[in-house]
Amino acid sequence: MRLCLVLFLINPVHADSSSIPEVRALYLYNFSMFIHWPDKAFPTRNSPIRYCVLGGRVLRRTLARLLENETVKGRPLVLEPLETPIDASHCHLLYMDDTLADNEGQLITALENQPVLTVGASRNFPHNGGMIGLVRKGRRIRPLVNMKAVERSGIRISSKLLQLSTLLKDDEVVKSP
Repeated sequence: MRLCLVLFLINPVHADSSSIPEVRALYLYNFSMFIHWPDKAFPTRNSPIRYCVLGGRVLRRTLARLLENETVKGRPLVLEPLETPIDASHCHLLYMDDTLADNEGQLITALENQPVLTVGASRNFPHNGGMIGLVRKGRRIRPLVNMKAVERSGIRISSKLLQLSTLLKDDEVVKSP
């Protein structure tokens, strides 16, 4: 899987409409290598990094394959079942499919100021308070990062990931690759 990391850094991922869930799953997998959660987000040193997915069956299946038997910084990567959005506070990374766009604001508000990296597929996701939107730009999927939301959570994002991302601050683009 380390090849995924190299490809991710060298060239933003191209996507045709049939592979968009797979490309987003690849981004989610790689995010764990570029995100630093505060120590309080984990009960122990070896606690897993918990991924949760709302919606997106294809993405969930692809992500499950990518995470299988993988570790980052000594922590196993696990895909946790999530029955309802209310259960999301135990997640470290929560992905919301664009089919949930009408309700994403409520969930984002419920997780505000918690060390849960919120990632969504809708174009407005970062504008609605989510941390990272995986949005299409032409034939590519690019991260759109809401810096204020990230800062409030106590999560830190590596400069390597930020270089590949479009950055929002106060709902305005402050940097775009």
